[in-house]
Amino acid sequence: MTRSPTPRKLENEHGHDLGSAELPKPGTPERLEAERKLVRKLDSRLLPTVVVIYIMNYIDRNGITTARLKGMQQDLGISDIQYATVIAVLYASYCPGQIPSNM
Repeated sequence: MTRSPTPRKLENEHGHDLGSAELPKPGTPERLEAERKLVRKLDSRLLPTVVVIYIMNYIDRNGITTARLKGMQQDLGISDIQYATVIAVLYASYCPGQIPSNM
């Protein structure tokens, strides 16, 4: 004796009940449309953030070198070793930031 699937209780992020509904079976046009909408929604929320992070990393990487050539190191009164430490910290944070932008 097989049982029919139990409907899932749907709630929004605030815990409000959205009613009960069964998910469409995989491969059906309704399921494909729902998946397409979900991917579009995720892309529209995540990709702008990833793009901004990538642009800011690019500006930081190139800007720090240009700033040194324009006299930033002398203006701040830091030594070559201190400047190298700053660059190492910048690149250590830059590399993990590249992982999501390159996926």
